[in-house]
Amino acid sequence: MILQQLTLRDFGLFKGRQVLDLAPMKSVGRGRPIVLFGGVNGAGKTTILDAIQLVLYGVRARCSKRSNLPYEEFLARSIHQGIEPATGAEILLLFRTVAEEQDAYFEVRRSWHVREGRLKEILSVFKDGVYDAWYSDNWPQQVEEIVPLEISQLFFFDAEKIRTLTEDETSSQALGAAIKSLLGLDIVERLIADTAVIQARQAKEGATAGHREKVEVLERQAQELSDRIRRLSDERGALENHVLRAEAAQQTAEMKFIASGGRY
Repeated sequence: MILQQLTLRDFGLFKGRQVLDLAPMKSVGRGRPIVLFGGVNGAGKTTILDAIQLVLYGVRARCSKRSNLPYEEFLARSIHQGIEPATGAEILLLFRTVAEEQDAYFEVRRSWHVREGRLKEILSVFKDGVYDAWYSDNWPQQVEEIVPLEISQLFFFDAEKIRTLTEDETSSQALGAAIKSLLGLDIVERLIADTAVIQARQAKEGATAGHREKVEVLERQAQELSDRIRRLSDERGALENHVLRAEAAQQTAEMKFIASGGRY
């Protein structure tokens, strides 16, 4: 997959129609082709990456500014401030990839607007410049064949996230999941998990009434223990917060004590 062009219309910080050429110029001499976006904080660099993810994955996109917002609310807020919600916003991404063993150009268009309090989203996919109804209707499945969502974070992130990817434990787990998805190992893990579920179900169905009753009792006990563990974990988290606040208060008191001459 080689990105060619990204077009933003009234999306985020970008007002009006902005066309970004993502195809690097041919290298001259010993130089290497590269497209570089630079700017101060808040200039819209991350918005470009969010736009690429959003146009490709829609509701499944892992956009930096979405947080816990519902998808429709996130789209509504992504319309450039000052633009009528009924006018809406649009993202177009042109890229080149291999489809049916041949090079093909795809353009994915995702637009949305708000009218009478209801948000409407439109997704259109064009192949070699011609609207393709099949790709448009089945795009969530087809994009997984091009760039699976789980490995997209290996490509679509800015410099600010590099440190997070290397230091944060959850990010390391996410990278591990991405690599497994890239190698197809996640399918094997899902098959193993599904097989275990099927085996347990068949064993339960083939057991005697007495055995099934014992299994049900054990399952209830396991669920009760699981609930208890979750409650204790929540209580532990609350107590840890109290400890942290107490330590902060202690440190503040010690600083005041020292500042007032207590050291002497």
